[in-house]
Amino acid sequence: MEYDVVVIGSGAAAMTAAVTAAHAGRSVLVVEKSRWLGGTSAMSGGVAWLPNNPHIAETGEHDSRSRALTYFQSLVGAERMRPKVMEAFIDNAPRMVMFLEEHTTMQFERTTYPDYKSHLDGGMPVGRSIAAREWDGRELGAALDLLRPPMPELCVLGRMMVDGMDLYHFMNMTRSFASLRHVLRRLSRYAIDLVRYGRGTRLVMGNALLGRLIKSALDCGVELWPNAPARRLIKNGGRVSGVVVERDGAEVTIHARLGVVIGSGGFANDPELKRRLIEHAEHHYTICPESVSGDGIRMALEAGASLGTNTWHNYLGTQVTFMKRAGKIVSKIPFLRRDRNKPGFVIVAANGRRFVNEAWPYNDVAYAMTHTPDAVPAFLICDHVRLRRYGLGLVRPGPGWARPLGKYLRSGHIVRANTIAELAAALHIDAAQLEETIRKNNQYAANGKDAEFGKGDTVYDRWQGDPTVKPNPSLGPIDTPPYYAVTLWPGDLGTFCGLVTDERARVLDSAGRPITGLYACGCDMHPVFTGSYPGGGGSIGPGMTFGFIAGRDLTTAALEPSLSPSNSVSALRA
Repeated sequence: MEYDVVVIGSGAAAMTAAVTAAHAGRSVLVVEKSRWLGGTSAMSGGVAWLPNNPHIAETGEHDSRSRALTYFQSLVGAERMRPKVMEAFIDNAPRMVMFLEEHTTMQFERTTYPDYKSHLDGGMPVGRSIAAREWDGRELGAALDLLRPPMPELCVLGRMMVDGMDLYHFMNMTRSFASLRHVLRRLSRYAIDLVRYGRGTRLVMGNALLGRLIKSALDCGVELWPNAPARRLIKNGGRVSGVVVERDGAEVTIHARLGVVIGSGGFANDPELKRRLIEHAEHHYTICPESVSGDGIRMALEAGASLGTNTWHNYLGTQVTFMKRAGKIVSKIPFLRRDRNKPGFVIVAANGRRFVNEAWPYNDVAYAMTHTPDAVPAFLICDHVRLRRYGLGLVRPGPGWARPLGKYLRSGHIVRANTIAELAAALHIDAAQLEETIRKNNQYAANGKDAEFGKGDTVYDRWQGDPTVKPNPSLGPIDTPPYYAVTLWPGDLGTFCGLVTDERARVLDSAGRPITGLYACGCDMHPVFTGSYPGGGGSIGPGMTFGFIAGRDLTTAALEPSLSPSNSVSALRA
């Protein structure tokens, strides 16, 4: 069996590579280990961080190649810079967006995300993070059944997808008729979908991103094989010429005339690589699907590739909490934006002290946990008012009649106490120090200044806060009993350390030479940011861009010349 291009994996990066190659008239096969298509990307927020993208103008901001490079340098540091790879990303990010929007079903829209380090030189208060537009999954037809569902813990009623605006209305439905009407409209659509399709068809966030990419792939003639794990690469005379795939219980040899793209999602569930590359691996919990297990990286290493080094961090960190039943984890959730960033929450170590700005990006909070003594696990604490207003862990915001706490208390997912001292005793942490921590927090909330960690000082902090809270939208009191806590563990939304590639997404061997016919993108590629993180979608954006670069390089003699610093996005369209 023979194709021009074989793509291993079906997340955003892999599917972009497949669509790009197929649009050029090449025959393309996508093989996916899981029964679902979409990988971790389908479970994500569907956001892509892309400098100089065409939607920035809609925000009233202005980006440029030089401004993006300045931000890179501020974020990454000179000792970790890979100039050619970084420039390839900056130059091709807007090309990728315009290619998909002009030739496929993919459509993006601006978001309100600031760069996570917008206070650094070159940072922007808004514009570089864009998201897939809401989409009607019914357009996928029978292929809708192949799209990986979103995380139930991030949905309403288990499988009803909601975006940021929906969350706002759900949190305000008891205080606003407009919000109540919005919620009822969403619930009605979902109920009808359940009867007709067995799932919600209004796709948002990661499901919208991958739904659109899968439809685009089908439209371009890409062949999609779920339940078809790649087992090993075929290498002839120094060139990767195909892959052996298991399908229906038998091994099938697939020849690739032009090459193979590895985009299988990283090593989040690979025990050996986790032990080597992740701190506190025995207490580290990934959000990635079980199928994301380092297969692509291992196959490439066997073919002579090398694993990258010199990263700030080897994974995209987050905090994870979970609920157990009969000793087994039955539900887990990452901490992104809903609760820990809001006013009236503190994170403490076992000594009862804060050790981090709770409004920092999720990755920075995770790294602070793993580098602070006695902070694995850590504890997120709030009072009754804040729990009902913003939620806590798996507990969603809402009044008691709508959000009973019984199962969460019985399982131990949340701990409740009438006083701070009692809460400290239940958590086995220093009571006197925790009481002092809460006293300081309440003082900071009153005067609007966090004297210890500066919570609320940056654009990013305030963006995640509650604009109705004064004087600082990120600071609120913890003063209304009962008090609650959840246990936080370090975890990841994906891994960073991957295969070393060049600016054309070609995988390099240990001597730095391209392995002919082998490409990598997404979390299987060593990250362009070397383990730092620029903003929302800082994994998906580069993944899709280098998927685009790989698809172009496989099907053309060479990429177009790089943009000069003076080239604008409008010039690209000409």
